Amino acid sequence: MSSDATSRATTTDLAVPGPAPSRATTDLLCELPDLPRWVEARGMLLSGRGRVAWRSDRSPAAAILVQDDIGLVAVIGRPPAGELRAAASTARELIAPPEGADRIADVLPAWRSEVAHLHVLARRPAGGARGADVRLLAPGALDRARHLPDTLLAELETELAAGTEVAAAIVDGRAVS
Repeated sequence: MSSDATSRATTTDLAVPGPAPSRATTDLLCELPDLPRWVEARGMLLSGRGRVAWRSDRSPAAAILVQDDIGLVAVIGRPPAGELRAAASTARELIAPPEGADRIADVLPAWRSEVAHLHVLARRPAGGARGADVRLLAPGALDRARHLPDTLLAELETELAAGTEVAAAIVDGRAVS
C-alpha cells in the first residue's frame, strides 16, 4: 500500500495471521492510513497479537489498542477517559500521536510523557542501501547483532520469539537497518 495520506486498505488487502480478525480490527485497519505515525498501531493489529480494547462507532476513528504480551497500549483519537485509564492500568508503555499528549497527561497524571521523533525521507532513494542484502532474520541471527543497542535487541528478540517476521539490511555481515 502506498504512503499517500488518502490511501486506505480494503478488507481484501489485509492478511492477518492466526484466527480471523474481528470486524472491529478489520474496520480499523481500513480506516488507519499506512503512514509512519500509525506503523506501531497497524503492526499490533496486523501481527494478530494486538486487540481492539475500545473503539468509537463515530468518525474520525477513535480507539484503544492493546498488545498484552508486551504491555503496549496505542491510543487513536480521543477515547473516553475511563476507557483510557482502564487500558493504562495494565500497560507498561502507551503511545499516541503528539496532538493527544495534553489530554493523556490530564487523564493519566502518574504517567510521564516522552517525545518520539519519526524521521522519514522526503523521497525514497532508488535501489536502497548499496551493497545490502535484505533478508528475514532467524532467531539465532541476533547472536551476530550484538553491536545493536540492548533495548533494540530485546525488542527484536521478543518479536522473533512471538513469530513476527523481521527483515534487516545486511552490509559486510552486519545488520544495519
